[in-house]
Amino acid sequence: MTKRPKRPTDPNQLAKRIIDIATGNDAPILASLTSTVGQIIKIYTVQQGVNWLNLENFARGIYFLKVQIAPDNIQIRKLVIQ
Repeated sequence: MTKRPKRPTDPNQLAKRIIDIATGNDAPILASLTSTVGQIIKIYTVQQGVNWLNLENFARGIYFLKVQIAPDNIQIRKLVIQ
């Protein structure tokens, strides 16, 4: 059974511009950060367990984090960096 990526629940995590993703997959999965117009800003490879993505160098604004857990299981999370 695949776990859903963990949403950042602590507002201080986004204030620090660091979020964590938890995955139950044995294989690495892709996570991509995109702008509101769909431009891919950065692609991350995340492993099983908790992964920390440092968003410190990104400008304030709205972004989307797309996590591809499996070819037919893609989840998208909205991120607001302030």
